[in-house]
Amino acid sequence: MRGIKTFFFSVLIAIETGFPKAIDAAEPILPVEFRLTRITDSWQKYSTILSFGRGQTLALVDDGCKLSMPEWNTKDEGRPKVLVS
Repeated sequence: MRGIKTFFFSVLIAIETGFPKAIDAAEPILPVEFRLTRITDSWQKYSTILSFGRGQTLALVDDGCKLSMPEWNTKDEGRPKVLVS
């Protein structure tokens, strides 16, 4: 479980620093890890339903995330970071 938490934390750090903006949006930032954790399967399954919005980001976080933490409550240009929990 620790490996998955580390992986998701790494993805969130990359998202927060803007790193994904520098890559092709059609490709996952960590292709092997995304395939192994079946993230790309979810993208395909829900491709006609999901809309990523302005920031084009979908973050999957395990239950260790505390929505009361300031980094999750901060708004970006008046919009909340967390739309669904």
